[in-house]
Amino acid sequence: MNDDEIRSRFDGRGQVEVSGGADVRARAEPVAYALGYELIRAERTRGPGRVFGLPAPVTVRLFFRRDDDPRARRRAERTIERLRAGGPVSADEPPPPPPPE
Repeated sequence: MNDDEIRSRFDGRGQVEVSGGADVRARAEPVAYALGYELIRAERTRGPGRVFGLPAPVTVRLFFRRDDDPRARRRAERTIERLRAGGPVSADEPPPPPPPE
């Protein structure tokens, strides 16, 4: 799951589920926080058997709940405004480079 797919999940619903490889948590949590969600549960599973002699890859399922606290909602509004203007999810991220001419 790429970053755009992760962002698209946080569309204002009350609960959101994100699944992916072991790295998905590190990418999804900052996006969720910026868009006013909090992690409520994480599940980590490994597929059955072995793949090419190695243990099966790990899959992570994350469950988020929308935080309706006014501060979280305001943070989400600011993030959405920044995204619509072509900026990054987090105010701490550098803005994307300008398109080539």
